[in-house]
Amino acid sequence: MVKVELWFMGRTPDYKATFTGSLGPYSDFYKGFEDNAKRWYEKTTRDVPFCNHTIINPAMDRNKPQMSGLRYRIKRLEELLSCQIRNPKSAFQLYASFETLLKAKMITIR
Repeated sequence: MVKVELWFMGRTPDYKATFTGSLGPYSDFYKGFEDNAKRWYEKTTRDVPFCNHTIINPAMDRNKPQMSGLRYRIKRLEELLSCQIRNPKSAFQLYASFETLLKAKMITIR
């Protein structure tokens, strides 16, 4: 009996095979690294390795409370402005200030 385990199988091998198969014919795309691209192309066509990658969240301190990116940005803005921007009165004052600065062309938004 054979036990097979596949962990973090996000994509199948053909995904990377398509990429590695293009390294030889299009090595000039990797200007400055053409020789490296050709070596990888030759290695992958000769050895046929299973190439894959996994994207995982970075390591973090699990003892600290976690928050989403938007919540973090709001918290950071509140710290910088010393006000609760989630409070409707503060939010309106902030909006009115920005609108005044925009109309006076003292700030621009890109």
